[in-house]
Amino acid sequence: MDSDNILVLQNKCETSDSICIELENAGFTVISATDMGKALQQVVDVKPDVVILHVDHPKTGGIEICRAIVQDNSVHSHVIVISSKNDLQTMLSYFIAGANRFLSKPFHVNDLLCEINNAIRKKKMSSVQMYNAAHD
Repeated sequence: MDSDNILVLQNKCETSDSICIELENAGFTVISATDMGKALQQVVDVKPDVVILHVDHPKTGGIEICRAIVQDNSVHSHVIVISSKNDLQTMLSYFIAGANRFLSKPFHVNDLLCEINNAIRKKKMSSVQMYNAAHD
């Protein structure tokens, strides 16, 4: 069975290297991208189970990318936002844009792994339910 795909969209390459290593060590296939301008196309091409949107600066367009991922009907990815900005307005903006989870830095990697595993489990359960409904 193929491993689950995680796409890490980040605005700085070096900031997410440790996250990518932890995810790979946990058995996930990790694709890392830094070109926020092409982020949605990368999501559409990869069709990851989970998108980790790692943004530290509001000017990177993270909220717009989040909104575009959620609104694209060809993409069914769970969106986790990681940011050093942890004010209520920033968090609410991402949730309104459709993020499933918001993790403020610093965070424990186990919290991220639990969130990813829960998202993938729910996605698989949903797929089984849809298959069973179609074949009843």
